[in-house]
Amino acid sequence: MKIFLLFLFLLYSFSFLGQSFQAEYNIIQTIDIPKKDNKVFTTTLTYEGHLFKTGGKHIFYLRPLYLTAYPKGVISGSDDPKTFFSYSLVMDSIQQISYNDTDSLIFRMSVENIISSVTRDYYVRKFELGVHEWDLLNEKKIIKGLECQRGKIYRDKDKTELVWDIWFCPDISINFGPFYTRDLPGLIVEAQFFGNRNTYLCELLSYNSSDKIDTDVFWPAVFSRAKFEELPPLKRKISNPQESKKIKNY
Repeated sequence: MKIFLLFLFLLYSFSFLGQSFQAEYNIIQTIDIPKKDNKVFTTTLTYEGHLFKTGGKHIFYLRPLYLTAYPKGVISGSDDPKTFFSYSLVMDSIQQISYNDTDSLIFRMSVENIISSVTRDYYVRKFELGVHEWDLLNEKKIIKGLECQRGKIYRDKDKTELVWDIWFCPDISINFGPFYTRDLPGLIVEAQFFGNRNTYLCELLSYNSSDKIDTDVFWPAVFSRAKFEELPPLKRKISNPQESKKIKNY
């Protein structure tokens, strides 16, 4: 475990050291909308994702591409009351912001309010490196000219509920990605996220390293206006008392 933590520290410290990096993703959300007859109506929504990195600062923006298709902010159908369905959409031009700083170990995020889709909640929390433990598989394939490896994360120890199924490029050491993913072993090239009634398919469109990214990208104007609620820190799981000593020396 100590060797793994040292490897993880070096991975964060030297990945694209002194460079800036950005990537764009195409993201498709598949939604199962319950109907009155207990059946479901399945549809898809499209987004674009933007990932930026400079030094220890990482930020991801999720932008919807469906706003003009649903100007009223609702997906609905059927004139029959027995089969009617309705689904309210979030109509913000930026729907998710996820910011991580590996120097200060601060994580900030904006999420849709669980009660009202009109308002948003903002949270801040400290974090440790190595919170997410990826199950790395011995499966490889070439995607967009990049040699990729497969990784998964499950909700449970028995590995029956899959959350993330990703293909990443270990040669591009980007440790954060779309939808709050962290501790990544490389840049996400393809990924699937499995929610309760939603699944997301992420596909890398383009990426490049550059000398500089505008500092305003890492502190959007909405952060200055937002009131951040502080959450408990994200910490690694400690399997035994001796492990805590290793983490302190990390």
